Amino acid sequence: MEPDTEPEPDDNFAALLAKVRIGDELATAQLVHRYERAVLRSVRSRLGHNMRVTLDSMDIMQSVHRSLLMGLRNDKFQFSSSQQLIALAVVMVQRKVARIWRGMKKLEANRIASETESEIALLNQIESGDPTVSRVASADEMLQSFLSRLNELDQQLVRLKLAGNSSSDAARLLHSDPAFIRMRWSRLRRKLREEGIE
Repeated sequence: MEPDTEPEPDDNFAALLAKVRIGDELATAQLVHRYERAVLRSVRSRLGHNMRVTLDSMDIMQSVHRSLLMGLRNDKFQFSSSQQLIALAVVMVQRKVARIWRGMKKLEANRIASETESEIALLNQIESGDPTVSRVASADEMLQSFLSRLNELDQQLVRLKLAGNSSSDAARLLHSDPAFIRMRWSRLRRKLREEGIE
């Protein structure tokens, strides 16, 4: 396996850091090159499947770069070797991934709590005989009946539009021409109104 860093005299590394501290772009690029492979491996090994779906490992890399460079330019970090720099960068990765994971878990917990509250409210409406519930159920049945009479493309278009997507977004998702999608949606919307659904 190719090593992450090449052996180097401490004075060369110190000179490189001095240039980075004053904002030398070439020196900064050389420094980043010394640690980026090790850090990227660390990021990828710590991102589980659930996090990889929503997070780009390069975003975390960029965050680590910013933290390291700001710390160096503000004289917060002192290193005598590339290995010390890599070790700090890997610790930064661990902390950033852990913080993001905690944030994701909190968001998921809030979402579940919100859905539970909505379901409890709906149950209370049903138990109280609230007429709104029956109207919503009826509208849903009408929509399902309407969709069953459409071809697959039109069904997907109606669902995308009712979910709040623009015609451009729907065209992109359906791999179709935006003008064609606008024309079809105009026709479908007229039918929805005629049936009292929209």
